[in-house]
Amino acid sequence: MTAALIQQATNASDGSSVTVTLGTGVTTGRVIFLVQGEGTATSPSMSASGGGGTSIPANANNTGSDGTAYAGVVELYNVTNGTTSFTVTVSGTSNYGLTVVATEWSGLGAGTSSCMDTHTPNIATSSTVSAGSLTPGGADYLFLSNFAVDYPAGATLSSGPTNSFTEFTIASASTQTLVGAAYYIATDSSAHSTTWNISASTSWASIIVAFKSFTASAPSAPTLTAPANASYADVSSGITFSAVYNSTDGSTQNAYAMRIKVSGGTYNYWNISTSALQSTIVWNAGSVAVGASWSVAFGSSVLADGNIYNWSMASQESGAGVQGAFATDSTFTAQATPTLTVTGPSGTITGTTQPAVIWTESLGSGVSQTNYRVVVESGTYGTVPGSGASSWDSGVVSSAALNVQVGSPLTPNTTYRAFVQITETGALNSNWAYSTFTLQADAPATPILTGVAGNDPVTGAPMVTLTLQGTDNALTANQASLESGTTTGWAAT
Repeated sequence: MTAALIQQATNASDGSSVTVTLGTGVTTGRVIFLVQGEGTATSPSMSASGGGGTSIPANANNTGSDGTAYAGVVELYNVTNGTTSFTVTVSGTSNYGLTVVATEWSGLGAGTSSCMDTHTPNIATSSTVSAGSLTPGGADYLFLSNFAVDYPAGATLSSGPTNSFTEFTIASASTQTLVGAAYYIATDSSAHSTTWNISASTSWASIIVAFKSFTASAPSAPTLTAPANASYADVSSGITFSAVYNSTDGSTQNAYAMRIKVSGGTYNYWNISTSALQSTIVWNAGSVAVGASWSVAFGSSVLADGNIYNWSMASQESGAGVQGAFATDSTFTAQATPTLTVTGPSGTITGTTQPAVIWTESLGSGVSQTNYRVVVESGTYGTVPGSGASSWDSGVVSSAALNVQVGSPLTPNTTYRAFVQITETGALNSNWAYSTFTLQADAPATPILTGVAGNDPVTGAPMVTLTLQGTDNALTANQASLESGTTTGWAAT
């Protein structure tokens, strides 16, 4: 694909930096800056910033100076699309008459690979200066040339650029500097240079640089990352899809398409402008760097639980708007998250220190409970486990049971909270549910009062002997007396 000038802008300053504002936001993720100026050092360094881009000189030979003038080229790539403002800074010299031409091009390779070579700036004191000579590897090379002139009063550009170069900007940085820029797109592998002439002899600096244009290629299918293939997800509150952009030509992604269908049905396509699905394909604008991921969020009303969905995405590269293929479909089952209610124990519990924890459940259609976990806490418990003092934890148990007996004795006269979480088919977990109860010590049994009539053995007077028998004991009745011949609960030692 042949390179083409998209837009350019110029600004100047007598300081060490210049801010240039393009008329519209960049769409290719890169900007090339032609830099001209006058200074006092022999090797000033140049850098550019804006839109989060990475700054690189076009080549190690990008600057040169005779102590009064210099010229150079700086690239800024991986720029966030939509950015309009950029700053170029020249350091290592005292600057005056600094001018920057910002240009955006289509049809150039991304990153550092596109720059073929630069010609060391030609410095002269005359009315003519040549922008060197470079030989491309073939057709479709973009040549950029710029010059800076120590501007004598009344001087004008009398001719140039020569050799089919097209001038696209000229500006007066101050009363001291005249600048110009031009480009040429090669049609063969011949050497190329250009010459500029002004109406009076003065100090010049000029440079030429070549960039290789390229044929844009369709990006590879993106890598679908979320939701994972063959997974389960509750879509009642919405769902987010994610994918990774896979470039083949180094260009950023500037649009994507997304399709989805109920398995066995017809595809619909996501339209980000309406936040809805439609029957025809839509390419949604969005800048994504090479190798980076992007996400698409559906609201709660777009999909419905109880379905199996097939979905995919495709990418469009920014170099020439070439669209790639959809990735192989990924599937997921849209399924409601399980809910439950803990019904016991509750209130005051007596008669046992290891009560049963009981719950009821509501599951997605056609699925079952696969796991449960029960946690019992006392003290400063909250609405989920972890805040109180743990008294017992079942761990994750693979079971469809709806009850379990607490596995270790609890302390009487203590209030507890029993938490339950279940998992259903598809590894979807419920929220924690709970019930609060107080374990109370057993009340003493009613004592047995008996009276036996008789006579006092000494005086012979009538008397009644009263016997009060308490039966509360840490032992059972069988354990408390061996007279019945029962030894249940005892062990020989």
